[in-house]
Amino acid sequence: MTEDQQLRRICISLAGRTDKPKFCRAMRMPVLECGRNFNDECDRDERKGSGCIDSKCPPEKAYQTIKDTVAKSEEALDELLDGPGKDYKPCGMDKCPDFIGSIWFQMSKPCKPLTVDEAQATVNEFFKPKGKVIKRMRGKFKLSTYYNGTLSIKEIRAVLDRWEQQDNFIPDVVLIDYMDLLIDPTNEFRHKQNEIWKGGRRISQERHALVVTATQADANSYDADTLSLKNFSEDKRKYSHVTAFYGLNQDKKGIEKRLGMLRINELLVRDDEGSTGKQVCVLQALQQGKPFVSSFFDKTPRTKKKPKEK
Repeated sequence: MTEDQQLRRICISLAGRTDKPKFCRAMRMPVLECGRNFNDECDRDERKGSGCIDSKCPPEKAYQTIKDTVAKSEEALDELLDGPGKDYKPCGMDKCPDFIGSIWFQMSKPCKPLTVDEAQATVNEFFKPKGKVIKRMRGKFKLSTYYNGTLSIKEIRAVLDRWEQQDNFIPDVVLIDYMDLLIDPTNEFRHKQNEIWKGGRRISQERHALVVTATQADANSYDADTLSLKNFSEDKRKYSHVTAFYGLNQDKKGIEKRLGMLRINELLVRDDEGSTGKQVCVLQALQQGKPFVSSFFDKTPRTKKKPKEK
């Protein structure tokens, strides 16, 4: 993206409002819910929610029930929310020890499109000095944008050196969007990605910083609901240089995209067990610039496929 495109997204995220009129109307947004409230299984005195959708549904499968409803049609979800779910109230007690994550929906309030002046005021407020320590800025970060085919690991290291020398800016996190697009002087194409990913690891070692980036999956990932290690692109050696590697998943039918949900699964975790089956469900409101609204651990029971009889 260009610098203007990135700054626009930052302003929308900070303001919680979009500049597009079509997304400013009242819209259905995902909210975190408890599976025990979903099927009216909770009997805690401090319970805030009310109502029951499916008393026969195990709490661990509450959000799967919503997914199955959306899989039928958008009209089926409307019928659920306007029918049995009309008086339904989410619990909202995500700190409850008996909490089992699920998803529900609430209508957002209509708003006016974000203007340039409002975006500027939001950014100014975000960077306003906090407390008596003037040098400590809330949300302090730097953005550097390059044309495609011009940025390398060498240039990133040079920029970080320059920021430290000139501004005494030492980042805790370095975001690279994204690693596969970087250039490398390696003459042999088959070694290019390996050298780039080694360079990314070098930055984290030199700077003692968290380096976060993304990579594209292979073509087979389009037919996969959940990514696995075999879905690497170009060079599997990139796995050798990371501390942790995660997959970002949505089902191939687009049901989770319509729900406003993304699943993150472990692929590799250094010094620990990486398990594809461990997944966190992330609720999103991208229309409002919110890639993260809330999240819950997927506790849906998984059954292994029975082997075919000979």
